[in-house]
Amino acid sequence: MNDIIKKIVLFLSKDGEYSISKEENLFENGFLDSMGVLEIISLIEEMSGKDFNPELFIMENFQTINAIEEFLNKELHD
Repeated sequence: MNDIIKKIVLFLSKDGEYSISKEENLFENGFLDSMGVLEIISLIEEMSGKDFNPELFIMENFQTINAIEEFLNKELHD
């Protein structure tokens, strides 16, 4: 797990207070909402040093930790 994903998991789990599986739906289980997505986007851009096209930030890319990790692997390694 890369450093960005580790930070996202810490953010979503309230610094480890809650356990989140990599396949768990973050929206359905209350770990993420629209404001949280904005915070994660800011964190990703800050840590990666890359500005992303806003069209890439769709719900499907943030539904699970696995989806976020897949999105980052694709976008940061292109």
